Order: sequence, then structure tokens, then C-alpha cells
Amino acid sequence: MDLTSLCAAAKQSAIQKQMTEDMCEEVNDMYYNFQCKVVKRAIQNRVGNHLYFDCLGPKQKVRGAGTSWNNFQKYDPAAPKFYEEFGHGTGGAKVKALWDSKKYEEKMKYCNVDFLKTL
Repeated sequence: MDLTSLCAAAKQSAIQKQMTEDMCEEVNDMYYNFQCKVVKRAIQNRVGNHLYFDCLGPKQKVRGAGTSWNNFQKYDPAAPKFYEEFGHGTGGAKVKALWDSKKYEEKMKYCNVDFLKTL
């Protein structure tokens, strides 16, 4: 299964709205082990490990479906104004209409952290 399919399956099967302490600890352990593997690869290739982590930076991190939409709502200057002026219901509909008017390429820019910093 590819990442998009996995994220969709996870979203459909989710019944809890919060993680337990054990879940957080498990994820922290997984991330620590991942970092160890990256550093070992850097040693193996005789490259500074910071270069690997730069390559994995925020714009390259694994992200689930919906990230561009969430970032659009948070960072696009027009979106918060609609929510403030019209409230959650009507404002949300206006934000969605604005989002739907954008082309795919423009929507994907909202996954790029460098682009978000320019807004």
C-alpha cells in the first residue's frame, strides 16, 4: 500500500481522538530508532548527518492526506478573515469555495514550508 492509501485507511479506522501516553512513548521510540538509522547511514557514507536531516527537513517529511488543505486554512491570509467575518459555518463554506477555485499545482504549494513562510 502506498502512503496515501495508508493515511486514508488510518483515517477511516480511527475511533480515538487522542493518543495515550503509551502511544506517544511508542512513537518517540520509533522516531529515535529512525534517527539512529539515519546517523548510521551518514557514518557509513562518510557524510555529515546534518545533511541527511536537512534532506528530511519539514518540507520533505511524510505527511498525510489533507495537509495542504489544513495549511491553506491556517496560513492563507484570506481564510482566517472569512472565518472572523462570517463565522465557522458560512466562513468555512467561503474558504472551501476559495480552495476549490485553486488549481492542483497551487494547492500543492501549501505542502511546502518555504512557500508557507512567504505568506
